[in-house]
Amino acid sequence: MNHPRLTERAITRSLIAAGIVLALPLGAIAQTAAQTAAITDATATKADDAPVEPVVVVTAFKRSSTLLKTPAALSVLSGDNLREQGVNDLTNIQDVIPGLVIANTMDGVQVAMRGVQANDTSSKGEQDIAFNVDGVNIGRGNARGGAFFDIDRIEVLRGPQGTLYGRSSTGGAINVITNKPQLGQTSGYAKLEFGNFNAQRAEAAINIPLGEMLAFRAAGVSNTRDGYSHPIDYTTSYNGTTYYFPASASSVKNDQRDRAGRFSLLFKPVSDTTLQLTQTVSHQGGTGTSQALETQMQAHNDTGSAALNILPNPVQAFLDSHNSNTAAVLDTRLSDIQLKVLGSHQYLNYRQQLPSAQDVYANGLYRITPYFGDDAFGPAFNFRLNHHQVRTDQFETTIANADASTIEYVAGVNWYREKAGENGQNWNALLWDPLDTATYLSQSGPVNLTTHESKSVFGQATWHLNERVGIIGGLRYTNSDVRRVGTFALPFNFNAGFPPPPYGDDQGNAICVYPNSCVGALNNGEAKDSKVTWKVGLNYQMAPEHLFYTSVATGFKAGGFNDYDPATKTLGQYAASSLTAYEVGYKGRLLPALTLSSSLYYYDFSKNQIAGVTNFVGGQSSPYTQTVPTKIYGWENEGSYKLARETTLSGSVALLHTKFVHFLAGKNAFVGDPIDFSGQELDSSPKLTATLSISHAINLGNGAKVKLRASSKYSSSYLLSDLGNGVRYRQPSFTRSEASVAYEPAQSSVKVQLFVTNIENKIQRTGGLTGYDNSGSPYGGSGSTTFSSMPANNLAFNVNEPRMYGIRLSTDF
Repeated sequence: MNHPRLTERAITRSLIAAGIVLALPLGAIAQTAAQTAAITDATATKADDAPVEPVVVVTAFKRSSTLLKTPAALSVLSGDNLREQGVNDLTNIQDVIPGLVIANTMDGVQVAMRGVQANDTSSKGEQDIAFNVDGVNIGRGNARGGAFFDIDRIEVLRGPQGTLYGRSSTGGAINVITNKPQLGQTSGYAKLEFGNFNAQRAEAAINIPLGEMLAFRAAGVSNTRDGYSHPIDYTTSYNGTTYYFPASASSVKNDQRDRAGRFSLLFKPVSDTTLQLTQTVSHQGGTGTSQALETQMQAHNDTGSAALNILPNPVQAFLDSHNSNTAAVLDTRLSDIQLKVLGSHQYLNYRQQLPSAQDVYANGLYRITPYFGDDAFGPAFNFRLNHHQVRTDQFETTIANADASTIEYVAGVNWYREKAGENGQNWNALLWDPLDTATYLSQSGPVNLTTHESKSVFGQATWHLNERVGIIGGLRYTNSDVRRVGTFALPFNFNAGFPPPPYGDDQGNAICVYPNSCVGALNNGEAKDSKVTWKVGLNYQMAPEHLFYTSVATGFKAGGFNDYDPATKTLGQYAASSLTAYEVGYKGRLLPALTLSSSLYYYDFSKNQIAGVTNFVGGQSSPYTQTVPTKIYGWENEGSYKLARETTLSGSVALLHTKFVHFLAGKNAFVGDPIDFSGQELDSSPKLTATLSISHAINLGNGAKVKLRASSKYSSSYLLSDLGNGVRYRQPSFTRSEASVAYEPAQSSVKVQLFVTNIENKIQRTGGLTGYDNSGSPYGGSGSTTFSSMPANNLAFNVNEPRMYGIRLSTDF
C-alpha cells in the first residue's frame, strides 16, 4: 500500500516542531533534575527491582566515552543486540538504524546515509561513507562482507567526519569493533543456525590465556545458503527460429558459500601497554549475486521468492573472492599521553562472472563474430567478468591525554595507499550457441591499475570551560593523489562498422578472445587534491545525564578525472566534494529507564559528486562525474524505554528532505536535450523512516526464561535513477518486520531461538537500476517496464532478501 508523499512544506513544519521538541527538555530537565537524581539514588539502592538502561561505552571520537556523553548523531548495536536480532550481514543494520539504505551489488556493499552516497564504484571512485573494522578502513565494497562476525559492537556515526576520519567519510562512518583477546580467562561460544533455502550457519570463538601477559583468540564462521533467484523457462525467436532455454540451463543466483576466520594475539607486558596482532581471512563463493526483473516483481506483487525469478542465462556464473587483513595495534601510556599506533595490510583477490538475468534483446543487435569470419547479427546473452586485485596499506598514529582534563584532545597522522587492479570486461554470447566460449565477443571494459594515496595530519580537542560547557574544535589537512595506468577497450563501433582491434600482441598471445582481456587505447589519468576540513561545536551538559550540543563540520572526498571531457575532447578533471553540515542535538536519560537522542541537521552540499554515463558528440559515450549543488536537511530521533526489568521498548523516527539544486542528466546532457533533475530529490532518500521494537522476557520460576522480541521498520518511498538514460523509478513505501522467541534453560548454557525476518515477505528495490531506454520516454518513468524498442524483461534492480526463518542454537563457556 502506497502512502501519500510528504511535501516539502510538511517537512518544514515538522522541522520547526522538532526545534520546539528539542527545546522542551530545557525546562523539563531544570524542573526535574532533583527528582531524577533522587530516582537515580533510589534506584541504586533497589538495583534488583528497578529497570535501568545500561551505560554504553563507545570510541567513535577515538577515545573512550559513553554514548550519552558523545556529542554526535551516533547509533550503537552491541554484540548481544546483533545476536538477538539475527544480524549476520552488514545490509541488515539498515532495518534497525535510521538514515541508512544499504544495497548489495556486484561491486559489494554500498551505503547511503542521510541521502549521501557514492555511485562511482570503479577503481578510481571512492566511498562517501567510511567503513572501518577495528580502526582499519575497508575501502572496497566487495571486501566488507568478510569481517562481520565475533563482534563486540557496531557504531554508526551520521554526518561528515572530516576531522577524525578524513577521506571518504563525507556522509558518516560505520565502525565495526570486534571482540578482543582477554587475559586470564578461558572462554568462548558456539552458534548454529538452520533455516529456509537450506541455510546452515556456524560461528564459534575461543579465548585462551597464554601466561600472565599473553592471550589468544580465534573465531570463525561458515555461512552456506541456496540461492533465492530462480531461473524460469524462457523462449525467444530470431530470424524465424525459436530458441528455448529451460530453467535448468542456468544456476540459481544470490546464494552464499562464505567462510572466514580471525586470529588475534594480545600481549600486555605492563598494565598500561598492549600490543595486538590480528589476522583475518575470508572467502566468498557460490554463483554470486543477480539483479531482479521488474516484470517478475510486478507479476507477483513484489511478494516472496517468486518475485525474484530471473531469465536463464547459460553462461557459467561464479563468485570467487579471497580477502585477508593483517593488522597490528600498539596502545601505550607515556606519562600523561596515551599513544596508539595502527598499521595494516589488506589483500583482495576478487573474481566474479556475472551473467545478466535480462532478455537477450536487452543488448540490442550486435556484430557477434566479426573476427571469426562470420558477419552474423543477432541478440546475445550478456555477462560481465570481473577480476580485481586490491592491495591496501594503512598507518595511523594518534596521541591523546591519558586522563580527564580541562582540555581533552586527540591528534595524529594518517597514511593510506590503495593499489586497485581493475579488470572488468563485458561480454556477449551467441543466442544460438551460448556455450561456445570461442565465439564470445568482448563488448567493452577497463584493464588498469589505479593508485589512491593520501596523507593527513589531524587534531580535535574539547575545552571544558566548566563542568557544564565545552567547546569543541578540530582540523585536518589531507593531501590526496589518484593516478591510473591502463587501457579501456571498445572493440568495435557498430554504427560506424569499425573492425575490432588486433587479436595478438608482440609475443603472439591472443587478446580480445575470452577470457583474455580486450586491450584498447591508453586510458591513463591523474588528479591531485588537498583540503583542510574542520569542525567547531558547543556542548552544554545541563545535568549529568542531559547533553545538548551544536556543531558545524565539513567533509571531504578528493576530486578525480573523467575519461572524456566534452569541452577539451580529452581527459578532464572534476572537483572535490564540498559539504558543510550544521547540526543541533540532545541526548540524555530523562528517567533511569528512558533514554532519548534527537538531532536536527542541515547540509550545504555545494559540490556533490554524481557519476553517470553520458553520450557526447560523435557517439562518444563515457562515464562522467559532475559536482552538482545539493541541499539536505532532516530530523532524527532514537529512544529506548525499559518498561520493566524484563521489558524494553525502543524505536526511531527520521525525517529527510533532499534535492538537486541544479543537475542536468541523460545521454545528451552536454549536447542538447538534457533531462533536468533540478529540484528533484536524491536517490535512496526516503522522506520518512521509523522503527519500533519490543523485547520481553518471561521468567518460568526455576531460573529459566522465554525471551520474546518483535520489531518493524517503515520507510516511505524513494527514487532510484539511471542517470545515463535520464530516467528514475520510485520504490513504493514499505514495512519490514521480524520476530523471535528464545528459550534459555536454568541449568544449561544452551539457548534455542526460533526466528523469522521480513515477515511481510516483500521485496524492495535498493539500487542498480538498469535497462531503461530514454527514447520517447518522459522524465520519471516510474513503474514503467517498456521504453522504445526495449523488451519488457529488461528493467532490473538490486534488491534485498525475501522472508528468512529458522532456528538458532548457541552456548557460551
